[in-house]
Amino acid sequence: MHRGRSWSSDAAQAVPHRTVDVQALGCDFLGFTSHKLCGPGGAGAPLGPPRTAEAMEPLEMGGEMIRSVHSSARPGNELPYKFEAGTPAIAEAYGLGIAVDYLSAIGFDSIDVYERELTAYALERMAELPFVKVFGPPVERHAGIVSFEVDGVHPHDVAQILDGQGARVRAGHH
Repeated sequence: MHRGRSWSSDAAQAVPHRTVDVQALGCDFLGFTSHKLCGPGGAGAPLGPPRTAEAMEPLEMGGEMIRSVHSSARPGNELPYKFEAGTPAIAEAYGLGIAVDYLSAIGFDSIDVYERELTAYALERMAELPFVKVFGPPVERHAGIVSFEVDGVHPHDVAQILDGQGARVRAGHH
């Protein structure tokens, strides 16, 4: 808990790139998505302690989340079925598991080291260009994303030119 308040953390950007210690963060829930892990869209996970999830009420009803149906009550099922309204995304969940296995086999520490090397290289090369301004922290605290602008050139034009050279960038105000 964070000073007695409930809080959550969006780890979609971090989980695919480095080991995340959920307990050390101290958040009630940590969420991530499959597509950021090289997995299929439509899957992800909220990770949190069972005691918190057990105290929550579901937003939707149906599927395996109901243990039994009676005329007077519909007792909810136990975790993890409690929040599974409708047909589960079986293929997506399986794909998420395969993606986690794949990245785990490579090693999140290896991925982190390689991304840091690529980021350092990109930042070094971009620093050589006086018409490019890079935004963000110093290289030792930088993640694998480099935000920059090119003096006097619209971001969409920069993106189109770089795309023509095989570089994948996003342009605009994010």
